[in-house]
Amino acid sequence: MDLDSLRQSLRAKPIDLKSLPQGLLRDWVTQEGRERVDILPKGNPNHDKTIATFARAVLVAEPAAIGPAIEILKWAEAMIKSLIQAAAIAFCAIAILLWIPLR
Repeated sequence: MDLDSLRQSLRAKPIDLKSLPQGLLRDWVTQEGRERVDILPKGNPNHDKTIATFARAVLVAEPAAIGPAIEILKWAEAMIKSLIQAAAIAFCAIAILLWIPLR
């Protein structure tokens, strides 16, 4: 490779969809022409409140959205619901077990 071709390859050129490599396009554009969007939360992504707020805002804008933030939110909601259910069942079971001998 000579210096002229190196200089030419380092010059900035306008970019459009036709000039992008096909491998990159396959990752970001579907065959139907829909484009993938990658967004990140504003703030510290390690805080639960930031992730939950971000995921809820994304779901309001696009109910079919997927991604790590959405998965974390849904997992947390399922865990909280399961813990509440388990506590209610345990309370009822203990109440029944105590009621039987004390009646």
